[in-house]
Amino acid sequence: MVATSGNWLGGLVIYYIGYSGKPEKIKRFLKLTPEQLEKQKKKINRYGTLMALFVWIPLIGNVSNIALGFYRIKPPPSS
Repeated sequence: MVATSGNWLGGLVIYYIGYSGKPEKIKRFLKLTPEQLEKQKKKINRYGTLMALFVWIPLIGNVSNIALGFYRIKPPPSS
């Protein structure tokens, strides 16, 4: 029960790290164009629920969880 709670809280923290990300900093840091961000947002909106199924996988899950937060995918529909 403790491990499950810790995993759940860790997932929420990672989600809110992505949620608090600023698009300007992401564009500058990753050198992305607005068109690339919009293309990624369409994919995240389409496959966000499926991505949420894989957040338990180390590294890949963290990146997808940050992306879900950054693109403001709501937690209840994706859980």
